[in-house]
Amino acid sequence: MGSVPYSPLDVKAQITYTLPSIWKDVYSHQSPQPLNSIAGGIRSAYTYNQPVLKIGNTPIPIISLEPAWNHFLTGNALLRLPWGVLRQELAFNLHYLPHQGGIRAPYTPRFISKTSFSYQYRKLVANLILDQRYNQKDHQKRNLPEVIDLSLTAQYRYSPVLWFEGGLQNILDKAHIQWEGLPAEGRRLYLQVKYIWH
Repeated sequence: MGSVPYSPLDVKAQITYTLPSIWKDVYSHQSPQPLNSIAGGIRSAYTYNQPVLKIGNTPIPIISLEPAWNHFLTGNALLRLPWGVLRQELAFNLHYLPHQGGIRAPYTPRFISKTSFSYQYRKLVANLILDQRYNQKDHQKRNLPEVIDLSLTAQYRYSPVLWFEGGLQNILDKAHIQWEGLPAEGRRLYLQVKYIWH
């Protein structure tokens, strides 16, 4: 999707504040599982050179390096069930380009919801993930349809250094627009092997 010009300098400053948990289980040494909790956080970051898609009526994607402000307000909850772990994250995302009059960075959602359910059986972990992104604009400031991505992933830990992982993304085969005018992404299958050297 276009070429990124080389930059001699790239600086990123980030401030993160985690809000106190509203509710949290008491930790038990007999049950070292994820704890039930409700929490939130605030993250603010300034990037000096961030690759962004150029604003304007261009027939092909053009990437430029721009200073960018990103403010991220999140809330998340975790519930441990007898048959798995349920996680819910909600986020309000403000992503702006200060050198272009403070406009929103294109293709960045303002509202994000991520729901996941994890199930573990011995060395196998399976995840069902529902990713939703709302209120996006393209490089011509036009509204884009919401993104609804249902995915299924699995990881198998064969040994402490060898992992197998695979997944089917966008099970519902929704058309996800990466760049207005180019073919949208559909269903995706991936497989990978991880080996960790010590």
